[in-house]
Formats: sequence, structure tokens, C-alpha cells
Amino acid sequence: MKRSEFLRAAAALGLSALFPGPVRAGSRDLSFVQWSDVHWGSDEDAPAAWKEALERGLQEKTPLLVFTGDHGDNGQGRGDFAERCRGFWGTARDRLGDHPLVLTLGNADFRQNYQTDPENLHETECLYREIWGDRYYLDHLGNGWQRHQQLDWISLNTQIFSYKNRYPEAARQATQSLDWLAQRLQASPGGSVLLLHIPPTVDLFNGQQAWRSEPLRRFGEILQAHPRPVTVLSGHFHRNEVHAIKRPQGDVCVLVTSSLSRKYGYNPNWRSNHWRVSPEGHLLCADYDLLYPGHPDFRSHYRLDRAQDFLTQVDRTAYLNDLFAHHPQIIDRWKELIEQFWVF
Repeated sequence: MKRSEFLRAAAALGLSALFPGPVRAGSRDLSFVQWSDVHWGSDEDAPAAWKEALERGLQEKTPLLVFTGDHGDNGQGRGDFAERCRGFWGTARDRLGDHPLVLTLGNADFRQNYQTDPENLHETECLYREIWGDRYYLDHLGNGWQRHQQLDWISLNTQIFSYKNRYPEAARQATQSLDWLAQRLQASPGGSVLLLHIPPTVDLFNGQQAWRSEPLRRFGEILQAHPRPVTVLSGHFHRNEVHAIKRPQGDVCVLVTSSLSRKYGYNPNWRSNHWRVSPEGHLLCADYDLLYPGHPDFRSHYRLDRAQDFLTQVDRTAYLNDLFAHHPQIIDRWKELIEQFWVF
């Protein structure tokens, strides 16, 4: 597809509404540091990179710290699952102090990967309450919310929705979680940020939808019915992606962040975010830096403005190179990924 054809197709798909409207009076700036997918204790983690990223992130002195899941690891590696959970937060808890933070849980934050039987959920809840005490705000399913910077930050345990979850009562848990989400959004006075470790998108690495069809359908209905702005922050895929869920009242931008582990051979990196939002909470533009511990020459900066501007200002090839870290499976599917990348 030629560049001009690509841009015309993007406009036809409504991408110009991805970040609706120009910056106007009353808009405000917000900043936060986001870390994701450290996989502490696994055979593929990067302890030195994590410690550097933690220190450098704290030096930015942002008003909020965000963790989007897979903090520890439940696969092969050093120590028991519980040791890894305690070990990860042991590197960070004292350094974080009483700094405001929000978090969501990933599939690797549970002993049984992707499974949501009560024993699996309960063990992680007990571990996190042991570590964080009253600061741990997620419920028995791993859902919860806090309000910071005039936005509601809503966490959902998205392994409940995964096609890899074999727990027989997962559908009931999904209904309970999504009913709660609908009520929480209805009660929100303005914009909301959803922290969803597994994003509600196609997993481009595995070539299939990451969520089961029924919770994905219901999630879409909830967003379509909600009149106020919503933005999604995710992790899980160990790459950086941008997606949009189309709505007449303003598209939902889905920002997938990269990883601080070395899974799939990626260089570990983390993200510093600076957003501008409208008085209502619409994401008008997002500046973010990808920072690579030990590799300052890899540092990349992206500005997501109105999508048409973004596509003309950023070299798409360089962006996709960064997104997929030259993984051979991705290189083999290059054309397919370019055509699927932006909107679903």
C-alpha cells in the first residue's frame, strides 16, 4: 500500500477522531511513569534494567506511578512464585514510599497462569495485602479503582477474559466484573483510564483475539453506552501498539506499552508519559518517551496527536521496527501487520 493510499484509508476509517478536537482553553497536562511486564525472577527478566528504570522513573517526580501487570513471574526461574512476588515489590516498595500509585494484575501475577479459580485469586490477594496493607485496593477478583488528576483509574483483572482461562466459572466472573465496570463508569464524574493488562485487541504475535468473544462483545457495549471519555492502558504483548475502539461520542484509544523483561529477545524498555486532556477528560495528545536502561542511544520519543498528523509526522517503518523489535515472526508478517495495525 502506498503512503498516500494508507493515509486516505486511515481517514476513511475515522482515525482523525482518535484524539478528538484541538487543544482548547481549559485543557490540562498530566504526567505519569508507567512500568510493565518486568517478570521478576523469570529466566528472561532483566534485574539491572528494572532497578535502573525504577530509579530513573522516580527521578522524574511525576504525580502518579502506574504498574500494568506481570510484576513477578509464574514460570521457570529463580525461587517460588510467592518469593518472586515479594522479591519484585521488595525492590520497589520502600523507594515508592507513599507516592500515589495505581496498578493492575497480569496473568503472571498468579501462580496458575491465566487461571481464575478462587484459590489462585486468593493467594495473590493475600500476598499483595501482606506487601501493601491498606494501600492494596483491588477486590477478590482483582478489580478496583482510584481517582487521581481528575480521572478515574479503573483496574480490571483481564485474565478472567482470556481465551487461555480454563476455569469453568470464568463466564460468571466476567459478567460480575463487567457489571461492576459499567456501574463504575456510570458513577465517574468525568474521564476514565482503564488499566487492562491484556488489551481487548487482536494479539498480533499469535494472530488471534486476546479476549473471548462474549466478554469482548459486552465490553464493547459498555463503552458504546458510556457517554464520557475513556482511554485504555495495557501491557502483556511486550511491544508498543496503538489501537482505537470506535465510538460516535469519541473513540477509545488503546495504548499498549512495552516490557522491562527480555521475553522474545526484546530489549527491555519503559515509558514516561505526558498527556494533554480536555476539560471533559478526552485524550487530546500524548507524548511518551521509550527509555532503554543501558542503551541511551535507543531512546525514542513519540507524539500521538490527531491521527492524521501522527501518521504524517512519524516514520511508520521506524515505528514498527521499535514496536516489534525485529522479531523474525513479525518480519515474516510485515504486510499483514501494517494493514491490521491501527483500528479494529
